[in-house]
Amino acid sequence: QVCSSCVEGVTRESTHEVIAMTVKNSAFLFIKPHAVTDQVKELVDAKLKEKGLRVVKRGTLKSEVIDKKKLIDNHYYAIASKATILKPNQLNVPADKFKGQFGIDWQEALDSGKVFNAMDGCEFLGVDAEKMDSLWGETKKAGKLIKFGGGFYCAEVEHDGKKAYIFNGFFMSMRSAYVEPGKSIFYYVVEWDPAKLSWQDFRSNVCGPTDPSEAPADSLRGAVFAKWEELGLTEKPNTGLNAIHASASPFEALAERMNWLNFKLDQDRFGSAMLAAGLPPRTIREWGRDPQVELGDDKKGSLFDALEDINAEECLAKAADLWTINRPRPTGRVSGIEYDFTNVFAQILGKKMPCFKVYESTSVLAFLDLFPVCPGHTVVIPKALGFPTFMDMPADKAGDLTKELPKIAKAVKEATGADAVNILQNSGADAGQTVFHPHFHIIPRKAGDKVVTPPKPGAALTADAAKDVLTKVDAALHPLKKPKFGKVAALKPDSSGVNLQVSVTSDEAAAETKMGKGFDVTVGDASASVVVFLSESQKGALTKGKTYVLRNAGCKMVAGHIRLIVDKWGKIEASDDTVEASATKNVSDTEYELKKK
Repeated sequence: QVCSSCVEGVTRESTHEVIAMTVKNSAFLFIKPHAVTDQVKELVDAKLKEKGLRVVKRGTLKSEVIDKKKLIDNHYYAIASKATILKPNQLNVPADKFKGQFGIDWQEALDSGKVFNAMDGCEFLGVDAEKMDSLWGETKKAGKLIKFGGGFYCAEVEHDGKKAYIFNGFFMSMRSAYVEPGKSIFYYVVEWDPAKLSWQDFRSNVCGPTDPSEAPADSLRGAVFAKWEELGLTEKPNTGLNAIHASASPFEALAERMNWLNFKLDQDRFGSAMLAAGLPPRTIREWGRDPQVELGDDKKGSLFDALEDINAEECLAKAADLWTINRPRPTGRVSGIEYDFTNVFAQILGKKMPCFKVYESTSVLAFLDLFPVCPGHTVVIPKALGFPTFMDMPADKAGDLTKELPKIAKAVKEATGADAVNILQNSGADAGQTVFHPHFHIIPRKAGDKVVTPPKPGAALTADAAKDVLTKVDAALHPLKKPKFGKVAALKPDSSGVNLQVSVTSDEAAAETKMGKGFDVTVGDASASVVVFLSESQKGALTKGKTYVLRNAGCKMVAGHIRLIVDKWGKIEASDDTVEASATKNVSDTEYELKKK
């Protein structure tokens, strides 16, 4: 049996879980423009203190800043991107649906100059946000509107004899509430202990539901709803004007702090935890716009919805899981196999699955095989992810893995009292690999155990067979670079290291030159033809009517005329391409004056 000192036990603890334990719940909350009064601020301050939330930062953002930096547009990015941020030609519009609704081709509509986002549409029609909202409502009732997807609408809007196709025109009235001169929001960054208040309770009991008429009386929205006149509001709160905004999740709060307050990802506590959990900065920023993501089990949905109403620790773990599912899958450069980040070894490395750990270093993890062929059967894997097979690993990472093998194998052999050890590695399904993450098996052996049966030897290797294999291996070890083809017409007496793709236009003709006996063959491309001199050993290398690639060819002079040669440093390869050879120009016809050195 493996000695107890070699096995450190089963562990489920993950890096991101350890980090998350130090992360409190932290939300971004603001009083909406219609409710920004001194009385409401006092009420919010008192309620937050009463509920045990600590205010980390508070302040005002004026409408001019919100407008200039497009803060509300980025806040509602899925909707606003079509209304104010992107131009119509940047949108992924289903052309068939557009034509089906409006009776005009999408490209034709674009070319007409009458397709606008909501902001530009207001300018084209000469209307403000309120009027656009009214026109949008009329258009909707008239059935001149189509929905392409979530938060993605287009309508045929007419006003004062002008007609335009406008995207998400309804957003302008939403936006105007934030950017109208004199308006502002009053924000809070708050944090609290999740053990004392869950995120779900923060939203439902501290803030209150979206409809303030249904909010608990002691919640923020409920309290404002009950005393709206005393608090200085001009109209009774409703679902749209419910006085308070609050983040729906720790991740949404991070995205909002980065947008509204320009918080830096690596300086935010939750942002730093996400980076430490392995999520790339670019992905975190992209997720801040609430994209559709793969959720697992062939389901897809909103990123924000997937992380809603859970505490920081769970949110961080779930975000890491979603990244594992959604991260791009690299393809092995040798095997051509796609790497799956949810494979069992990747999950063990991510502490999503348990293992009986034998040994761990900065570059490898060794653990007992869950289905051992004998006691002590150990698997050694690299910590580097993204490589389906051992052959796909770069030399440095492969070296980091293999340098640990002797030490681990020696320990397993001693611990099990084995007489010998097999160190096995399978690369590819046909070689027996079933988990496509590089790994070695260390199998302790006892005399006569027959745990691993070696293959039977074949027939004796012949010299010809060896030569064939060695030639092919050498070609694989020293691959020729893909040539950049030159032009035959550019050949000069001193040309060397030339790559040409040519067709053969003549049969071999015996020739005797200062280079010895051989054969002249005419080849060419569209620019010109040239005579190639083949040595006797190259006889038959070029066949009339076929196309070849001549690698690393050079020119030699024969009686003042160019002869192209391909010596031992070059190569003649057949090509499946078709090349038309010039029938009018042959560079070997030109006679050069020979100069004595």
